[in-house]
Amino acid sequence: MHFHVASNRVGQPPSDTQCAEDEDDAVLALEDLLTGQMDEWTERCDNFGDDPLWVECSCLWCRLVESVEWFRDGIGDDTIGFKLRENREVGEVFYTPDGIGHAFWIKREDGADCAA
Repeated sequence: MHFHVASNRVGQPPSDTQCAEDEDDAVLALEDLLTGQMDEWTERCDNFGDDPLWVECSCLWCRLVESVEWFRDGIGDDTIGFKLRENREVGEVFYTPDGIGHAFWIKREDGADCAA
């Protein structure tokens, strides 16, 4: 078995799917995807870089980033592993202020690796 890790806009295919050989590597890959997306969305805040305003900002972009951060920080426990073992997949969808859904996910696949 191996794992596919990716993100995509809801209703669209993923642009880049990563292959992980084990559950731990899949979780790390998902954390990296989430961190990269958080960085991109953080920069959309009108107060980005203006420390006094940005630190206390609660705009829609900052609240979205906080939600992603909360999810990312929570995947280190065994919840993700349990869901993968039980359901073969795990993920979360986050909606941007303009209503576009972005899914981040891991799917357990049969076969020894992505080439199989």
